[in-house]
Order: sequence, then structure tokens, then C-alpha cells
Amino acid sequence: MNAVSCNVGWGGDQPKMRDSVTVEGCLGPNAKLNIGDTQPMVFKVGEKPQFELETKQVLKKYESGKTVVVDGVKQYEEVSCVGQPKGLRQILWERGLWKENMVQKVKKEDGSNEDSQRRDDSFDMTKVLGNS
Repeated sequence: MNAVSCNVGWGGDQPKMRDSVTVEGCLGPNAKLNIGDTQPMVFKVGEKPQFELETKQVLKKYESGKTVVVDGVKQYEEVSCVGQPKGLRQILWERGLWKENMVQKVKKEDGSNEDSQRRDDSFDMTKVLGNS
């Protein structure tokens, strides 16, 4: 799996990765998978994104032109995630490796894109997946 090519959220302009078989060392304590399970990298029928915020972002991004009016309130139509690529956050969550405040890439201490609150590699989504 090439975590660098993935978005944080699901769908959008990111490659559809091949499914991954979980091996020892790639799962955390709260994993939804077991060693030897195949983790799909796209949503299958019956699967939903874990993070509601992502769903709202995708609705706004992809369905802003398709709205419905219910009781006088404009609402977004539901978008199916089936067949859409999972994002880093979803993959980490399924593997039990997600923790709050993770970022796609931890900022460097050398002054480039410095972010003093996020220098710990355990909060770097791409490194955590690269090491699992």
C-alpha cells in the first residue's frame, strides 16, 4: 500500500489501491480486523465511513449541485461510498491504529512547515501505515 498517494478522507482524487491482507504487526489493540483478514481498500456494499465529518465534506464537494428540499430546507442528497477508495483515516481506524489529532504528514523541526504541536511520528498517518 502506498500511503503517500492516499487522501486523509475517503473518495475524491486518489488511486484505488489493491486490497491488503493483514499480517502480524499491522494491527493495533482496537482493530476491526484479524491477522490474515483481507482489508478492502474501497468501500464494499454495506460498509460506511466511520467519520461523519468526511461524509459531509464529500457531500459538499461532490454533490453541491444535487440538492433536495425537505420541509423547505435544502439538503444534500446521500452519496454512496460503495466503490470509492478509503482514506488514511478509515484504513487506520479499521486496523486499530487511529488516534485523535493524527495528521497526514508530521511537520519537520527544521523550520519547514513547522508545527510545534505535531512533531511526534506516532501522529503521522503515512508513517504509521508505512510501519504496519
